[in-house]
Amino acid sequence: MLPDSDKLTIARKVGMLVAVPLLLETFILVILGFLLFEEQQQVQREATTERIIDACDAVSHLATYAISQLAMYTFTHSDHYLQLYRQTKSTHEQQYAILEQYCQSNPVLREKAKLLKRNSDQIYYLFEDAHAKVMEQEGSFGRSHHTFKSMPEFRTDRRLLPLALQGQIKEADDFRLLVEKEGQPKISSSTWKLLIKILLAVGVIANVLLSLALARLISTRINSRLHRLVDNSIKLASGEALGSRMKGADEIAKVDEMFHLMAQRIEIANKKEKGIVDNAVDVIGSLDKKGRFTAVNPACVKVLAYQPSDLLGRHLSDIVVDEDKQNLGTALQRISVSAPQATIEPQSSLESGVKCNDGRIAQILWSILWSQPQQAYFFIAHDITERKLDEETLKESESRVRLILESMPVGLLITDEQNIIEVANMRSAQMFGYANADMLSRPLQFLFAPGLRDGALASNTTINEVTQSKSKELEACNSTGERFQVELSLTDFYLRGERKILAVVADITERKEIELLKKQFVAMVSRDLRAPLVNIQQAFALLLSGDFGDLNERSQSLISRSSRETERLIELINTLLDMDKLETGQIDTQRELVDVISIVSAAVSSVGYLAEKNGIQIHTQHDSSKVLADGPKLIQVLVNLLANAIKFSPKGSPILISAKQEAAAIKFSVIDQGRGIPEAHAATIFERFKQVETSDQTIKGGSGLGLSICKAIVEAHGGNIGLESRPGRGSTFWLTIPNQATRS
Repeated sequence: MLPDSDKLTIARKVGMLVAVPLLLETFILVILGFLLFEEQQQVQREATTERIIDACDAVSHLATYAISQLAMYTFTHSDHYLQLYRQTKSTHEQQYAILEQYCQSNPVLREKAKLLKRNSDQIYYLFEDAHAKVMEQEGSFGRSHHTFKSMPEFRTDRRLLPLALQGQIKEADDFRLLVEKEGQPKISSSTWKLLIKILLAVGVIANVLLSLALARLISTRINSRLHRLVDNSIKLASGEALGSRMKGADEIAKVDEMFHLMAQRIEIANKKEKGIVDNAVDVIGSLDKKGRFTAVNPACVKVLAYQPSDLLGRHLSDIVVDEDKQNLGTALQRISVSAPQATIEPQSSLESGVKCNDGRIAQILWSILWSQPQQAYFFIAHDITERKLDEETLKESESRVRLILESMPVGLLITDEQNIIEVANMRSAQMFGYANADMLSRPLQFLFAPGLRDGALASNTTINEVTQSKSKELEACNSTGERFQVELSLTDFYLRGERKILAVVADITERKEIELLKKQFVAMVSRDLRAPLVNIQQAFALLLSGDFGDLNERSQSLISRSSRETERLIELINTLLDMDKLETGQIDTQRELVDVISIVSAAVSSVGYLAEKNGIQIHTQHDSSKVLADGPKLIQVLVNLLANAIKFSPKGSPILISAKQEAAAIKFSVIDQGRGIPEAHAATIFERFKQVETSDQTIKGGSGLGLSICKAIVEAHGGNIGLESRPGRGSTFWLTIPNQATRS
């Protein structure tokens, strides 16, 4: 065999020889193209020569023909010959233009063509001049039958015309000869064709010979390198070390380089596979056909507390708990017996308890694969002890949740998107008198009164609308047909991508009875307490006015104190009645167009005594506007705000009440310089029974209902009420009433 350096030299020579046919073919194609181009140019030159000669003959002939037509016109005076003369002369000009165009690229021919044109123009000039003189003579002496030769003018020009014609003929002959000389080919067309045929034959023969020589060279010189590549392929398949790499940059050397690179990567992949197995979290290993350990990775130390040497040779059943041995043995036998009939390698997954070397019991998930060619089991053992504990914990948690749901004092039902009941707690079954199983797979609507089934809750759309609100009071119907009041709340949620609806049903029969008792109590208070107290208050007023005689100082003091207490009781009863209206949403407003100034003045006047008693000055600012509102109720709101401002303002401090037009509303503001309201209480100050400080009720008085009533009255007008406070520097209570009236 040749050394690698010689093989490299041969490869380069072969590469150079492979390029020879390509270069030869390229050279032949270039020469062939050149010959074809020259032949085409020769053909074009011959065609151009013929066109120039034809144009020259046409110019000479047309000049002579035009002169003859002019002569005939001179003798006959026929317009026909004059028309022919003009047409022939025009055609003569066109032919000359063509001749000039063909000669444009040849300076010699171009000059000859110009000389030919000058001779033609001279002939035309001489004959047209003679014709003009004849016509002039005929005009003077009348029409005669003389010829050019009988006229003196013609005799004078007779010497010039033959010379011009002879010159025209000579110039035309010289031009024709010059054109033929210029267009005569150096090589004939037949010679060109013969050269092309010879060139094609030589090229084909040379190309065939070179191809055969190169094929022989390649088959002889490269087979040795291909045999070496085949040897490396066989070694790679058998796992043997490959031979040294081939040198060179040819394709075979590159393939050999790829073989060596592939062998390196396979070796790296094997090492990685071994590293993965050795460092895997799960136990990976193999068993022989009888179930004995033949290989196991180091993960068995962490998972099972066994060293690999402790397990090798032992039977799998030695470490499996007694209750799982039979199931594991059956699984191993099943997959090994079914192996010959299986289209793929049979495998099995099962769980079992394993006795670890440290005394604990681990729950293991076995994934076992049987290999028929190797007659062995391959397994992966995954520790699921923590998962099992989590499952137990989850089951206990589910049990606790279910116990809580079953202990809820309200009915809980879960429906699908079509409102079919899927889950119901024990309270639901007790409330409606059905067995739990009888409620499942039935629509939610069947739990309600027949009228609602066909009306308010007849469609799923209506039930879906309930989910948008907080709750809805409905009339339910139990299994015996008895009807009772419930409060239904629906909330939708998603479980594993499916929309579910949680229905909370609360029996409000007792609450309705309490509300009825409350209404009866309010009616009794209004009828049996407020009316007598009003009469007593009027009697005290008459006594204090002196209509029944003068009272001594002690009696007057006692009656005054009793009158104030009676007035406080009446105010408390009125507040209680207002609170009831507030809860039931029955605050009615009788709105009309009222003057803002009168509203503010009435409110200030109502608290005038209290302000004077506390040394408070009330200032007013207002626009001359009117507002559409319930005057008395609006005055009630402003009086309440002013009274609170007076109570919590230091003596001698001013209070400002203002009413200003803002956009489409009138804004009333009560501004004091009292102690202010902390930010923590600002959000709840308008709720019922809310006081800033617990001592305010006993020291300052009040029930904690005033501001909540104010809020209800303002909202009944479609307005808003709010607070702006700076603790220690005063408060500003404001309210807006939509102004639907125009300025006065």
